[in-house]
Amino acid sequence: GYRAMLNTIVFRSVKLTAQEKVDTEVEMLRSLELPAVEATGEVQLPMAQMYNDVTVTWSMDDSEFATLDGETGLLTVNTLPTEEAVILTLTVTVSAEGAISKSHNIAIVLKKAAEPSVDTKEETTNIFSNKGILSGKTISWATDNFNIVGAQAGSTTAIRTSDGDHYRIDANSTFTITAKGTQKISKIVITATSSSYATVLAVSLTTNGATATASGSAVTVSVNGEALSAIEFTATAQTRVKAITITFTA
Repeated sequence: GYRAMLNTIVFRSVKLTAQEKVDTEVEMLRSLELPAVEATGEVQLPMAQMYNDVTVTWSMDDSEFATLDGETGLLTVNTLPTEEAVILTLTVTVSAEGAISKSHNIAIVLKKAAEPSVDTKEETTNIFSNKGILSGKTISWATDNFNIVGAQAGSTTAIRTSDGDHYRIDANSTFTITAKGTQKISKIVITATSSSYATVLAVSLTTNGATATASGSAVTVSVNGEALSAIEFTATAQTRVKAITITFTA
């Protein structure tokens, strides 16, 4: 037989000083990279990484976007920036009894808030004289979201209501598209009965903040900048329209 001899290895624990623990914790926290914040809510900042007998606290300058509980490391993001991303500078401090405290600055990025989704809708309706509602010197049509009104200029010329495939807008008369509520117009396409009538309609736009261009028999009204709740034309000469498509946000 034989006897196996096992060597006994004795590990002697090394006791770190309080200062060494503080230094180690600071170095570990220094190596951390905080992820960018993309939504409001609570963000738990890292606390002690290795030793339970050290104290980690956090601080930051006052911010319009977030508040911080320094003792627990809980960062509460109340709002995100709307113009561009913002960098918050946080200070983490590690301390222990019998040691010199050490601090380190760590940046956290608050990303720009996402643009709110826009619910774009579209309505199309025919503009026929014999389908409009006549009331004195005005004639009107309605969609679910808009009122469309033609107002006759002068006191003698009557609105012609016999046309079953278009509406005649006489010179100096107005043609207005108005939202029924808070709807905002972003674009309108009006179909005239000919290219010459489309040209007349395009130059008849009187609403500030919008432009009108004619292409063939179609007139496209584009809104510049903020969306509008109403668009108006005052006819420079007789023109005729037969359909309208309104693109808008609710």
